[in-house]
Amino acid sequence: MTRQTVTPAMRSAADEAAQAARDANPSAYPSGVAAGHTPDVGWGGATQGPINPLNSTVNSYVGGATQAVPVGTTYNQVILK
Repeated sequence: MTRQTVTPAMRSAADEAAQAARDANPSAYPSGVAAGHTPDVGWGGATQGPINPLNSTVNSYVGGATQAVPVGTTYNQVILK
């Protein structure tokens, strides 16, 4: 996956898609659960999804940490310990 620039238009489209996922299946997104793009839009994911229920803390962490990675960076593995 390669880190990509997320334009304001892409961010808006991604937010709309996440809201649509929540509206379509509210029971999948209780408090503490985010409608997360997998993969994250900043890592090449499509603005329309797929979108899956993710722990909101994890979703925020991935989105925030992505901002520190230079556009064009590529990775093929993540190891969580």
